[in-house]
Amino acid sequence: MEKYGVDNPSKCPNIQQKLSLAATNRYSHIDRDELEKYYLLVIAETKKSWKEDFNRINPERLQRSRDLHLDHIYSIAEGFVNNIPPEIIGHWTNLRLLPKLENASKGAGCHKTKEQLYEDYNKEVQG
Repeated sequence: MEKYGVDNPSKCPNIQQKLSLAATNRYSHIDRDELEKYYLLVIAETKKSWKEDFNRINPERLQRSRDLHLDHIYSIAEGFVNNIPPEIIGHWTNLRLLPKLENASKGAGCHKTKEQLYEDYNKEVQG
């Protein structure tokens, strides 16, 4: 509060501008129509995972809300950039519930590597 004038640094206009500029530079080469198609495919897989693997994603049976978001640990944007199939990004092994502020501060970042993403997915699919 003292340093940024807000309760969360991501709410500070200067920080928001820097984050936006960084994201614009990082993803400026992306075909927005293709990204939107990819996003819709991932969301369909995510909904399927939420329905079929609810207890694995949410063993505490918490209620999703404005303050508790379903997070893609390896982000959708990075999945698109790295040509990762939507069924892997939307798979339950890449999903978790996360407080809104933590999810927002993560942005398009990833909390697991591409290798970890595939390792987790393959371990579950291959049994």
